[in-house]
Amino acid sequence: SKPSEEKMKEGEFRLLRKEVGLTQEELAMRWQVATSTIYKWESGKTEVPFPIAVRLALKEIQKEKKEEPA
Repeated sequence: SKPSEEKMKEGEFRLLRKEVGLTQEELAMRWQVATSTIYKWESGKTEVPFPIAVRLALKEIQKEKKEEPA
């Protein structure tokens, strides 16, 4: 399988979120999930669903933020 289809490694989700520059709360609001869901994904309490989609979505947010005027 391709690396992008693999489960997220421990700490990967948190690292990606921080690279994008969003807090757990901001990302939760944006994705319309509970902040506790983001926390559970980051702490490894629950597995990140659809890792390939999550990675792509975070990259899109990062791209958007780069295009925003400062």
